[in-house]
Amino acid sequence: MKWLNDFKLAVINEDIDKLDALIANFHEQKFTTDEAIEAQALTKSAIEVYKKHTKYIKSEMQKLQNVRRYIKA
Repeated sequence: MKWLNDFKLAVINEDIDKLDALIANFHEQKFTTDEAIEAQALTKSAIEVYKKHTKYIKSEMQKLQNVRRYIKA
């Protein structure tokens, strides 16, 4: 199934934009039992990708806030 293969690649590549697009049309998919199990496992991996990305964004924002404080001082 193309959607499942694309989702798998997006998880492996940690492609947040592609994951967002694929998740947006998730409800349109029809899965076999095996595909549904695989999609469930990949969804757990996608959640970890989002958590990792969120931590990165928070770290970058903290750096920017530190620079801002330094410039104001």
